[in-house]
Amino acid sequence: MGQALGCIQVDQSTVAIKETFGMFDDVLDPGCHCLPWCLGSQVAGHLSLRVQQLDVRCETKTKDNVFVNVVASIQYRALADKAEDAFYKLSNTRSQIQAYVFDVIRASVPKLDLDATFEQKNDIAKAVEEELEKAMSHYGFEIVQTLIVDIEPDEHVKRAMNEINAAARMRVAANEKAEAEKYCKSSELREMLNLSIWQDLDVMDMVLVTQYFDTMKERNRPNSITIASVLSACERVANVKQMHCLAIKLGVEMDVYVATSLVTMYSNFEEMVLATRVFAETPSKNVIHGLIVKFEMQFDTMVGTALVDMYSKCGCWHLAYNFFKELNGSRNLMTWNSMIAGLMLNGQSEKAVELFEKLEHEELKPDSASWNSMISGFAQVGKGFEAVKHVRPTVWKRDSWHVIRTDIHNDEFMATTLIYMYMKCGHPSLARNIFEQFETRPYDPAFWNAMISGYGRNGDYDSAIEVFDLMQKEKVKPNSASFVGVICL
Repeated sequence: MGQALGCIQVDQSTVAIKETFGMFDDVLDPGCHCLPWCLGSQVAGHLSLRVQQLDVRCETKTKDNVFVNVVASIQYRALADKAEDAFYKLSNTRSQIQAYVFDVIRASVPKLDLDATFEQKNDIAKAVEEELEKAMSHYGFEIVQTLIVDIEPDEHVKRAMNEINAAARMRVAANEKAEAEKYCKSSELREMLNLSIWQDLDVMDMVLVTQYFDTMKERNRPNSITIASVLSACERVANVKQMHCLAIKLGVEMDVYVATSLVTMYSNFEEMVLATRVFAETPSKNVIHGLIVKFEMQFDTMVGTALVDMYSKCGCWHLAYNFFKELNGSRNLMTWNSMIAGLMLNGQSEKAVELFEKLEHEELKPDSASWNSMISGFAQVGKGFEAVKHVRPTVWKRDSWHVIRTDIHNDEFMATTLIYMYMKCGHPSLARNIFEQFETRPYDPAFWNAMISGYGRNGDYDSAIEVFDLMQKEKVKPNSASFVGVICL
């Protein structure tokens, strides 16, 4: 009825655009207005002055080649004093704003890596707001606020990041566990020493030990030289244990002079368990070895094997090999395995093979650790030709290889090592033969990663993807190394 009489109502927070014979005439504010239609006046449309929100999802790539979805929330409104521009100049306001958001985000994010993108999201939001404000003010709109509300990496990347974070937490936990075990070992040693001391001492000795400790507290603290000197003068194993306890209490039990004296004295009194424990827990094993050899101390198999392993890892394979030969008669399979692994580690593959072939003369049968030392050694030094030349003929001509071939489907670690070696030496077909021997393949991702990374190393990217798909099909959970192997293809 109102329109028929030439009256219209404009609601609150809204303006109406008045036209006369199709030409803009006026902006009508909220309220009642007379609009004589007979004179050609009409309302062309209404324009809301309320704040509106537009959420824009933009896919782009970071500097470190990670695809992300950036979600921006834009709050805007039309300006009453520029209602004519807002109504007539833009046909689709939301599409125009979205286009500017895409342009700014895709210009900013590729300059940042993933971590920086998260850290600088406020800067990205500010850049979007400034660009929109500059552009949309010409069209009668005001940008109230711009927010980057979410940054979503690709699902595979998120899973890989979670795996990496989990691995980092596991490393921290492992370090803490190692520290706890180290403390526990020290506590066990203290308990062992204390128990054995009080069993060996009579009442008068107990009184003397107590008085000695009290006197040490009242006077200057003894140093490592004092403890080592007193140890060499001990006439009974109980006295050695007393001094050992005091060294632990003073924190000098790891000193090279104290440790050497303890190992020597415990060995002299045939306390080989304690001697071995001290030697194994001491960082400066090479210095201790030199001092012990000077004193012509006898080694048991455990200590001898530890020395062979230590010298090999320090790059002194000549010393390890000479010492290994001196251990003749007190060597077990673990000693042989340590020496073979040490030779491989130091690039002495010929000597390692020669030593491996001498195992049968000692009436020792190679175990999986022996084979793993040979195989992983060739892979680590990257000697593909030597690997095929020595490992394959050796394993084919000996009965022990028949056992390995038969039982390889029960030894995931051995199979993974073989796959790694063959891939690194450029023989992916041999690695695939090992892979196919498993009717039910292991759930350990390391087994699958050896194939994926190996195919990638040899340029067979289709096979790498095939193994990754097969890994998921058989419900083996990929870890971060799996995703890295696929991403790097």
